[in-house]
Amino acid sequence: MSNSPARKRHPSPRLSSASPRLLYGAELRYYREAKGWSQARLAELLYVTPSFVANLETGRRLLHPDLAPRLDELLETNGFFVRHIEAGRSGPGPEVLLDIADQEQHAVTIRDWDLHFIPGLLQTDLYSAAFRRAHGPARDLPEQHRRWTTRTAHRPLLRTRSSPAYWAVIHESALRRPLGGPKTMAAQLDALAEFMRQGRAAVHVLPYTASVVHGLDSALRITETEGEYPIAHIVTGEAVKATADPATVSLARMTHDLLLNTALPHADSLSLIDGLRLEYDRQIVDTTAHAQTRPA
Repeated sequence: MSNSPARKRHPSPRLSSASPRLLYGAELRYYREAKGWSQARLAELLYVTPSFVANLETGRRLLHPDLAPRLDELLETNGFFVRHIEAGRSGPGPEVLLDIADQEQHAVTIRDWDLHFIPGLLQTDLYSAAFRRAHGPARDLPEQHRRWTTRTAHRPLLRTRSSPAYWAVIHESALRRPLGGPKTMAAQLDALAEFMRQGRAAVHVLPYTASVVHGLDSALRITETEGEYPIAHIVTGEAVKATADPATVSLARMTHDLLLNTALPHADSLSLIDGLRLEYDRQIVDTTAHAQTRPA
């Protein structure tokens, strides 16, 4: 047995109200550092990647049950990780729920619904810029919804072979709202139609004639990641809720399914988008003609 003094713990103030999974990860980091190992060294012994260990320590990844006894063996914890496996496999805390960009990168499926705007993963740069100008932090749009909706992925998430399966239901009003003007909207609808024709996104339009699900008057996203709890982001009015609660996520799935079944089929949705694209083209021509006939 080593005669070296026990390493003192220095708990972080932010852990006092942390999720059980984050506390579990903090213990993993404590025991790893007590051994004098780097994340890379522990990853090598576990046959995983260093980033996987890092995500376990920050509560961003669900612990597989088979890893718990191996951690106890390697880190000599007297069975700590097996005893507290429920904490390691508990739902993600706020530190995970709020990181939408990270969820997108690891997603297997993503389901979007938006009443007012084109969802972020489908936005063009011009549309996203127009959105930011119209709905910056000073406006009353929920901050989390703004971050999610305006995000344009610098890496083309829906254009890679490993892209998640993606379904989006968009209300017709979002397509008719001339955000950024006719040129911006024409380019946005072009991009939307391209996604649909290439089969990279299943986009359906909910027409004005259809009723919106009661209580869901803004937006919804459900993200599923392999080996992780599905997460729902629900925006109603000025309130936004991010949750991994199974009952809430199940209700969100049912809501999205209802919207999908109420929306127009693929071909009809594409036809409507193409028709609106022509309307914006006509507006561009009219605006140009008007400008040319205006007296100097």
